[in-house]
Amino acid sequence: MGGRSDVSDPTAPAVLGSFNEKGIVASSVTVIDTTAYVSSYAWLPGEGSGLRIIDVSDPTAPASLGAYYTHREAFDVAVVGTTAYLANNEFGLNIIDASDPTEPKFIGSYETFGRAHGITVVGATAYIAAEFSGLLIVDVSVCPPCLADLTNDGLLNFFDISAFLTAFADADLAADFNGDGLLNFFDISAFMIEFAAGCP
Repeated sequence: MGGRSDVSDPTAPAVLGSFNEKGIVASSVTVIDTTAYVSSYAWLPGEGSGLRIIDVSDPTAPASLGAYYTHREAFDVAVVGTTAYLANNEFGLNIIDASDPTEPKFIGSYETFGRAHGITVVGATAYIAAEFSGLLIVDVSVCPPCLADLTNDGLLNFFDISAFLTAFADADLAADFNGDGLLNFFDISAFMIEFAAGCP
């Protein structure tokens, strides 16, 4: 998966390095400075689809920085600043905070009708090539975080409730949903309100 070629002589391109993972198909790549953002999907059943962030500062030895996994295939990626936009077969559009490339986090999503195959982002506007919707033009200027998505998988389900209860039982302030520095009934109530509101 992934690779870089020397094309200084276009008549004789030569491979400088590569980054491969068994069973993973690289579908597209965007490079910002010395960081490559690769959309991918698993060839075999299992975890692997999503976004890879790779340090290519030394093209002969690219190194993994981090990854964000989706439940379905990711086909394309666009990057603006520290935000990555994935076109995929889960929501259609996943928006990922990559400010810490070692721990990219889900910000929000936009569900398309059918899978999204391609994406370009200009400023605060995403242009998505969607399977049954043709070209979709989506405003991505405001995308508040989904606080109740404690598992950072872009979904709200039992696993987020379980993560909240575990944090609450362990006196982990990740469960401090009303921000008062205490863990009590008010945090449970605040979490359930966020959970019921759903993700943007």
